[in-house]
Amino acid sequence: MAFPAWAVVEGEPYLKLRSARTDNLFDAPRDAAIDVDRQRASETQQTATVGAALQYTWGLQKATADLEAARVLHRDFDGLDHTTYAAGLGLEWQVARLWEGALSAEQRREQENFADRDNVTLGLLDRTTADASLRWKPTPRWALEPSLGLRRVEYDRLTSRDADREDVVVGVEGLYTGNPVATVGVGLDRTMGRFPVRERQPDRFDGIGDGFTQTDLFTRVDYRFSGISSVQAELGYSWRATEGLGVESVDRDLDGATGRLRYVRQQSALTLIQLEVFRRLDSVEDVDAVSAERLGFLAELDYSLTRRIGLQGQYRHERLDYVGGGFVAERAAREDRVNVYRVALRYRPLLWLGISGGIESEQRRSNREARSFDTRIGFIEVEAR
Repeated sequence: MAFPAWAVVEGEPYLKLRSARTDNLFDAPRDAAIDVDRQRASETQQTATVGAALQYTWGLQKATADLEAARVLHRDFDGLDHTTYAAGLGLEWQVARLWEGALSAEQRREQENFADRDNVTLGLLDRTTADASLRWKPTPRWALEPSLGLRRVEYDRLTSRDADREDVVVGVEGLYTGNPVATVGVGLDRTMGRFPVRERQPDRFDGIGDGFTQTDLFTRVDYRFSGISSVQAELGYSWRATEGLGVESVDRDLDGATGRLRYVRQQSALTLIQLEVFRRLDSVEDVDAVSAERLGFLAELDYSLTRRIGLQGQYRHERLDYVGGGFVAERAAREDRVNVYRVALRYRPLLWLGISGGIESEQRRSNREARSFDTRIGFIEVEAR
């Protein structure tokens, strides 16, 4: 295959091997008597991942491809062995200084989470996303960017297919790009979601609905105020209306202020600090719930002790107040508090070889005792790229 002389082709294959030991494979509740089908069990998991990142650049255009496949094996519960994959394609294009655009599509296969289920059978799901955006820059200072996104979640297990979901997201944003260190935008997104299985059984789901429409109005600022620090701030308001409710059903609509504040600081060549706080209204994949209010905080640290040895730390706290989570339509029918910790030590003996090991922990406290759990994982990973 011949490429133009001014084209650049880049590729990076990689291989990852991971061994992990968990003390709660099924995210079983703290009280074993609450759920006899999900008992606490320890297990060793082995994961082999192969992938590649490819990029083709010609002129002002760029095409990318990201491919990955993983095989997960279990020492005792071999009925849970499975294969996951992810495949993504992207295209960024530009015509002179007036038009810019981006296209992307991704297909992923993942394991279904045990935390919101009442059984321990293997479940897989497929996530499909496609996005398109166009930026028109009539002047060097101003731009207009309409966008379109498609989302789909499909479950393999019959008992989970009530949560299959399809979303269409339409958006438009006006941008001020005249400042070299800051971008300011004002925009509107409208999401139209539907649950196909629920639409076919309206009598069964008339208490929780079979779809929703969400409108997000926002303004955002991306600002780099020094060579080592940057801030991304977004503030808005969201309205979410549930569709397909029965005549006698309690209102499940939501609205409220939303936003995100993210701070990134490259303290030195050795230290990277990232902090984020957010509040948003989201769809949730619990079969009995339609949406949730999410309020959370995230902190990440990447510190290089030497040129070859580094330390990584992460902490995430999230509060979820569900609308749904049961057929009693109360605003907070279920309330979860989630804390996630991760600490890892990384060693790179060669430029292309990395070895890391650490501990991960997730703790959930819920007003529904069957959804409260503690899980800890110890792991070691080897990566070549």
